[in-house]
Amino acid sequence: MNDREILTKQGIVRTLYDPTGGTGGMLSVSEEYMRELNPDARLEVFGQEVNPESYAICKSDMLIKGQNASNIKFGNSFTNDGLIGETFDYGISNPPMGVEWKKVEKTNQG
Repeated sequence: MNDREILTKQGIVRTLYDPTGGTGGMLSVSEEYMRELNPDARLEVFGQEVNPESYAICKSDMLIKGQNASNIKFGNSFTNDGLIGETFDYGISNPPMGVEWKKVEKTNQG
């Protein structure tokens, strides 16, 4: 059975993770897509964001949309995984291309 068939089952619940969550736009669009595909499905979203302002916007947006805001973590997912040990059905990411990585490089090297 492919994902499209699985996602159309009544009452299906799936999880989605974005390690570079930004303001949560991709999480929101994913949830909208799931609702279009199957109004009886539930997509629980998780994310992490390093920018404090973007993190606050994402967390607020998820709260407004009825998601569990505690699933949105603050920090750098490369160096401080806020959801360690968690597993997800799907993952998405739009890496932050304009970010300076020198601080992360130093953290990874010790």
